[in-house]
Amino acid sequence: MRAVFHDLICASSLALLTLSGGCTSSATSGPSPAAAHLKQREHVDHGSFFASPFTSGQEVTRACLECHPDAAREMQTTTHFQWLGGEEDVRHDGRRERIGKRNLLNNYCIGIRGNWSFCTRCHAGYGWEGEGYDFKDQANVDCLVCHDHSGAYVKGPAGQPTKESDLLAAARSVGFPKRENCNGCHGYGGGGMGVKHGDLDASLDNPDVRDDVHMGGHGMLCIDCHGGHGHDLRGRAFSVGAVPLKKKCHVRLSD
Repeated sequence: MRAVFHDLICASSLALLTLSGGCTSSATSGPSPAAAHLKQREHVDHGSFFASPFTSGQEVTRACLECHPDAAREMQTTTHFQWLGGEEDVRHDGRRERIGKRNLLNNYCIGIRGNWSFCTRCHAGYGWEGEGYDFKDQANVDCLVCHDHSGAYVKGPAGQPTKESDLLAAARSVGFPKRENCNGCHGYGGGGMGVKHGDLDASLDNPDVRDDVHMGGHGMLCIDCHGGHGHDLRGRAFSVGAVPLKKKCHVRLSD
């Protein structure tokens, strides 16, 4: 996924290059405890499940749903797929409204209506090119963006896999979401590494303790805190209301 945005001009400044270089040197300076930690995260080997090449991302999703019939339905209700959070108190008339990337102006990206296919490269789905996108079609859910372990999967315009993506290799490799899966989009927000989120970049794929005490010092993954249930990941960004959450978020960390 990191290759998705390497050809973009948004992160061409010398300052960003200097920043990314510094982070990289720290991340590769020594072995991280992450490798040993990952060995405990077993998942089903899908290598023998698929024999024929896939022609589209939607075809991969349909194959996934044969064994995971509820996965797409769960994903369709989430912020990751809807790009809308829960209802928030953001209006003067007292009405609550769902807000998120889909309907807000924000820094760097401004708004998705200015360039749908570019922004939705990072959507956890396929084919979102305008207002008429079908959020109800389960085949439009992108399973691979979060579960690919092959490194051979890259999203292009409107979230569709690039021609260079090896969909069969990606499908055979799937497992728990790794840091690289999350970082492929979140580490490159705004068009380049560290452009929008200065605390997220490729150094967190395999950091040491100087980069991040949680992931580098204890081998944690993003999903340890943000994992959630039923494909609904924890966390708030645009959906920050004027009032605090009524329910506390109880996070159970792995050993």
